[in-house]
Amino acid sequence: MSIRVVFIVCNISLEHGKLGKLVPKWESTYREGIACIASVLRRAGFQVDLLKLSAGVTDERLLALWSEHYADHHIAGFTANSVDFKEASRLAAVLKADRSDLLTICGGVHSTLAPVESMASSSFDAICVGEGEGPMLDLCTALRDGEDPTSISNLWFRDGKRVLRNEIRPVIEQLSDHPSPVRDIPTVTDYDQRKVADSTFFMGTRGCPYACSYCCNQSLKRTYPNPTAYYRFKSIDDLLSEVQAYVDANPRTLYLNFYDDVLMGNRKWFEAFCERYRTEVDRACFLTGRWELLTERNVELLKQIRCEFLLIGVESGDEVLRKQVLRRHQSDAMMLERASFLKRAKIRYGLFTMVGVPTETMASALKTVKLAARLTGNQLLNHHTIFYPFRGTPLYELCEQEGLISDREVKSYFVDTRLDMPQFPREEILFAHRRFGAFRIAYWLAAKLPGPIWRWAERQLDRLWLAGDPAVEAVVDQ
Repeated sequence: MSIRVVFIVCNISLEHGKLGKLVPKWESTYREGIACIASVLRRAGFQVDLLKLSAGVTDERLLALWSEHYADHHIAGFTANSVDFKEASRLAAVLKADRSDLLTICGGVHSTLAPVESMASSSFDAICVGEGEGPMLDLCTALRDGEDPTSISNLWFRDGKRVLRNEIRPVIEQLSDHPSPVRDIPTVTDYDQRKVADSTFFMGTRGCPYACSYCCNQSLKRTYPNPTAYYRFKSIDDLLSEVQAYVDANPRTLYLNFYDDVLMGNRKWFEAFCERYRTEVDRACFLTGRWELLTERNVELLKQIRCEFLLIGVESGDEVLRKQVLRRHQSDAMMLERASFLKRAKIRYGLFTMVGVPTETMASALKTVKLAARLTGNQLLNHHTIFYPFRGTPLYELCEQEGLISDREVKSYFVDTRLDMPQFPREEILFAHRRFGAFRIAYWLAAKLPGPIWRWAERQLDRLWLAGDPAVEAVVDQ
């Protein structure tokens, strides 16, 4: 039997960008994990397809697309994080009700860090805990050969009322052992792809060497029996071959996106990569970065590879909160110094910021606004969100212990908070989120005024931000 798999991305959120073009809210509809698994399955001869669904797609629309394109497929593979797991469960239930013989499986961060909760959803026959290339290949092979798949490592299966839990295999230490991710998977969407300004991105690494408390990386690292191998690099040959293949297939490409958590974490690898990228690819590019890695040498390398835009995490402008709660050990002074390196090199940059962090107040959120204004960068191209307590992270555990997590359903960390905090009520968090950009620009512009006028303008802006919060009124006059 020839096994056919369709992977389903169910959290596509589109908004209107410049010139009326629709753009993905989360930068891109490309999913590296799916692309890597699809590559392995395709090499083994299995048919792989991709279904991209806008958030909130109706049952009727889903079934119509399924009937038209995937009626003969055997496996529906969902990818989900904590925000969109409920949506994935809903859609899987719709498919199961229509086709009881369809095997539904969910992978991704949520299934890995909250497997018991994931299996509590009757929508899924199985979940994948950890990396999916090997498990999905073993699953397809077992089904093709008529064998029992329920003992495959990394997979949990439902057996009546029981859950069969299999051991976790080590992370893939040598990424070169698998083929490059594929970007030409036959794709169907419930929206008009021709009207969407979408992009793909590349990753030269897996994992992250840092331990930010709001991030899943350290928890994912502890999942595996070989945690010291969690942060890995592709070979430069493989990464550049992947990039060049994409450029050859899309010759009009002028700009490439690298969306690693930390691409600059190995100095020798990064220097060698930049030298070869400059001579072999020579396309403008986008990267993400960390302040402590933006040395003068690394900024020089970014300039050489024509890095035209960099996104860097600030998260909170309250230095104590940033270090003690978020576990980002970066000082304001270091950020300002490293920002000056980028300015001298004329590299544009934007900032990752968020509000609604545990222990935060309107006053500490104001520090984030002010630090973002001082760091300047691009005032429009930034990534500003509301803190979301992701399962399996240290901050989730803190929020749970303190009873801060509400029953409120939040479909996106761009629109609402799941926390109920007495010192930072929901209405204040939403105000801080919605008005963050406007206040940031206002402080940035006010700082250009002469000293006495600037200090007066700052006080007025402070009062507007802190209006209605007498507990922090003293902050205004400091």
